[in-house]
Amino acid sequence: MTVGTVGGVRLKVHPLFLLLLLTAAAGGQVLPALVVTTILLSHELAHLAMARAWDLRVSEIEFLPFGGVARIEEMGESDAAVEAVVAAAGPLNNLLLLAAGIWLQQRGLLDPAVARLFIDGNLALAAFNLLPVLPLDGGRFLRAVLSYRLGQGRATRLLARAGQAAAAAMMAAGLAALCWERFIPNAFLLAGFLYVAAGRELASGGWEAMRVLWRKRQRLRQRGILPVRELVATRATPLREVARHLVAQRYHVIWVTDEEMNLLGLVEEPALLEGLARKGARATLGDLLPRRAPS
Repeated sequence: MTVGTVGGVRLKVHPLFLLLLLTAAAGGQVLPALVVTTILLSHELAHLAMARAWDLRVSEIEFLPFGGVARIEEMGESDAAVEAVVAAAGPLNNLLLLAAGIWLQQRGLLDPAVARLFIDGNLALAAFNLLPVLPLDGGRFLRAVLSYRLGQGRATRLLARAGQAAAAAMMAAGLAALCWERFIPNAFLLAGFLYVAAGRELASGGWEAMRVLWRKRQRLRQRGILPVRELVATRATPLREVARHLVAQRYHVIWVTDEEMNLLGLVEEPALLEGLARKGARATLGDLLPRRAPS
């Protein structure tokens, strides 16, 4: 549900988030609801400001029951360092607000009830988002780091599955609390949304990685230069597996060998992309090598 715009960026509210706000208001918890909404908005605006600083376009910000999501276009085509900085902006913003809240509280400049809500809210949001799993900020930061070694696709799969594992752990914790006659609804709510969101990252990871690769030619024309990264793979390796090892910041050359590590030839990135488009992801590197005439 779109509720407005900020600086040309759409603001959307998930129906369940709106329901939680209305429920809080009906229960006389207007102040906590306002404080939480302000903290979430500040978190996402920090992502927005950092993205704008790197000339990235933010299409929308959506508030979800477990937090918010700033959808940044062409993030995958940026340098991994840019993704790391943009991801870190949200939690860093909350830690700075946490410090400010403590300072104001100690000097009696903030109402004690508001100060407690403000401090606890910023601490909780920063701690949750720093979990090193997708789609949380900690996971996006770690993906940026790992993508240099593992490639965008493999790093996304690893951290999205870690996100689903974290969701399962939260669900287990909620069930364990029930055994002690304590009901923690937020544990089940967070677990459900984290599992679904991680699944979306997992499903879109391969497509996103391929989209990044297709855009690389355009960036090479614009910049005129890209660093080279070499890989070695056997002729039986599927093209989709090779693609998972590619990163957005490098031009790739794949040395193709047989099972005995004898060199058969090389496949450059444009040929790999063309092979994926013409032969499909299940084709192998051997399918891209020139056919040798029988001796």
